[in-house]
Amino acid sequence: MPGIAARGLPHRRLLADRRVRRVLLALVASGAADGFLPVALSFAVLRVTGSADRLRIVLACQGTVGLLLTLAGGLAGTDFAVGESSSSHWSFA
Repeated sequence: MPGIAARGLPHRRLLADRRVRRVLLALVASGAADGFLPVALSFAVLRVTGSADRLRIVLACQGTVGLLLTLAGGLAGTDFAVGESSSSHWSFA
């Protein structure tokens, strides 16, 4: 496409910014940690207790906490909605 050559590659300019690279690295590291956590936790619980039932309880608790934190973050995020006053939140009238 001739338009891209004329404008330059915007993603290369974006990746040239050190702050953007750090944010991307943090996102990748966070995703990797989220993926490895259940595996490491499973090995740790099985090594300490040897019980699949306790592993099930630990993994259920981890999932429940993650769900509750996600919901709480969504509710807290509504307080910072752009263009709305804080008095309009949580009114059920």
